[in-house]
Amino acid sequence: MRMSELETAVRQWHRDRGLLDVDEKAQFIALVEEVAELGNAINIGTRDEVVDAVGDIMVILTNITARRAVPLRDCYQAAYDEIRHRTGQMVDGRFVKDAA
Repeated sequence: MRMSELETAVRQWHRDRGLLDVDEKAQFIALVEEVAELGNAINIGTRDEVVDAVGDIMVILTNITARRAVPLRDCYQAAYDEIRHRTGQMVDGRFVKDAA
């Protein structure tokens, strides 16, 4: 399935289950829990556990963006537009951008 088709399917899955009517704060809490699971998967888990956690995070982000009528692609594009010309270096395992 193409990424746009997956986003449409996940949004419909949320609609069909009434999950777009759930408190958005609850979705944020679920997102934080899934990020913690990703951290655990990175530290001690398998590739499949990382894939599962990232997928769950994407499903929750799709719910949040659907509520605000914002396509995930727009978010991804905005982030890329912000970083595409950024320069910097790796310091202690983190990318440190050069001063503007």
